[in-house]
Amino acid sequence: SSIKLASCIPPSSIVYSAATLREKATLLFAKYVSVGAKYEINIQHRIRYELTQKYGQPTMLQRLSSHNIDVEILKEASQWSDTVVASDFDECCTEMRVLLGYSIARFKHSTEFERLKRLVS
Repeated sequence: SSIKLASCIPPSSIVYSAATLREKATLLFAKYVSVGAKYEINIQHRIRYELTQKYGQPTMLQRLSSHNIDVEILKEASQWSDTVVASDFDECCTEMRVLLGYSIARFKHSTEFERLKRLVS
């Protein structure tokens, strides 16, 4: 299922850019998943490690490309197919939704929430 964001939230400059899917994934990794990233998200070590292995260091595809080897044939069967890249961050989104649910549950049991309820009723 998708998340509906408020209309005042601007669209992602990465997601809606003209970059290729692989370039977008690499940019999203650097901004949100990389250890120490400015907007580092809270995810399991395993997920971060797997994404770091793919996006945080030169991949075989990047190394082959830098040597002017035609890699188009390899792409479909590789970890870099568009289908695979498109779903690489699904676990991050799922985990963030779960953690957000925990945060909301905690907030609903706080004195701040009770105070807000009184203000709006």
